[in-house]
Amino acid sequence: MNLQVIQSKLNAIYEKIPTVYPSFLNDREYISGPFLVSVTQEYIDSKKKIIVVGQETFGWLNYKVFCSSDKKIQIYLEEYGNFDFGIFKNQSKKYNSPFMNEFRKIVKRCSGDIHRSVLWLNINMFDYNKCSIFLAQKEIQAFIFQVQKRLFVDQLKILEPNVIIFFAGINTNYEKMIKDYYYPNTIFKEVDIFKEDRNINKPGIYLYLLKHYQLPSLTFLTCHPNRLYRSGKHIKDRVIDYIVEKINETK
Repeated sequence: MNLQVIQSKLNAIYEKIPTVYPSFLNDREYISGPFLVSVTQEYIDSKKKIIVVGQETFGWLNYKVFCSSDKKIQIYLEEYGNFDFGIFKNQSKKYNSPFMNEFRKIVKRCSGDIHRSVLWLNINMFDYNKCSIFLAQKEIQAFIFQVQKRLFVDQLKILEPNVIIFFAGINTNYEKMIKDYYYPNTIFKEVDIFKEDRNINKPGIYLYLLKHYQLPSLTFLTCHPNRLYRSGKHIKDRVIDYIVEKINETK
């Protein structure tokens, strides 16, 4: 796997993103995105190619920038690189959130604690007014979903991960995006992480293993870390520990 070849393939599909800003947005509305991936050499060099998938950003570059700039791909790749997985390149601060905290734990425990060795994607490549696309009007949602329909799947084909962790949520719109939109006919196999706890009532479903011919054998779906944190440390640790254990069992 060659960095320049992989990034060139990604850029080729990014060039197909429409550059006409939707006229139906009013002055108080705006779309951020698209969320484009700048591949790292650390990911290319890693033996276990892991991708962590979140829901969407809550504020990114305005889509108007993408629609108006001749250097749109370069600008958006630099934005991804400068965020640097929450480290903020060339700045002495970290972006702390439940998602980024658990992302860093995956890097530390599964990828030799090598910064930039795990990539970050989002189910939705755009956000709406720094909030979820699902809060937007149906017309806006339809526009976004049409734009990103093939992008997400094509990105993963090019990146060829061995492991995917969807921090997307159970019984959410994001789960529906996976099974109804991106990967129809996916089999969701429940992972009972509490089967050894015979003395407690099962608190619910917190983890699935996904089976689909276009996904790697280790593809997990769990709650967004915000939800895991609210569910309690016992549940959060069980989920993360199980995922880490299964990843580290592979060579």
